[in-house]
Amino acid sequence: MRGKNTDYSAVFRMLMVVATAAYVSLSVSGIATAKDTEISKAKTSSITAKKRTMGSAKGKMTEQGAVDRVMQMPEVKAFFRDVSKSKIAKPAIDFDRKEGDAYVIHVYEVVNDGPDNSHTATKNWYYVNIKTGKITKEF
Repeated sequence: MRGKNTDYSAVFRMLMVVATAAYVSLSVSGIATAKDTEISKAKTSSITAKKRTMGSAKGKMTEQGAVDRVMQMPEVKAFFRDVSKSKIAKPAIDFDRKEGDAYVIHVYEVVNDGPDNSHTATKNWYYVNIKTGKITKEF
């Protein structure tokens, strides 16, 4: 039920964490199938579409809007395409935090190191200005 004090961004982040954790767990364990991937993408797209409709009335960038903006960058698209071909790594993108007037977006890969081990490798950190949408790379 919608109320004036509903924090949709917190609900969205929680849903994304659960969906991502489940997918990464299945992928790393080798259980994920093409069908699992399609279902995961469909659920994420549905949640993302709902989040976009909950953006600020003042026209400011939302957290998900910042993620979407970074995801459209040619270098990020290429990273996702290339890492998706790997048998031991999966690409990922997450809203990390708000820092000043920017949302910080983390682009990285989750690398499978064995049955119960994995690590992450950062591609880059992207700062998306909340007011202008301008993207600045950390490195």
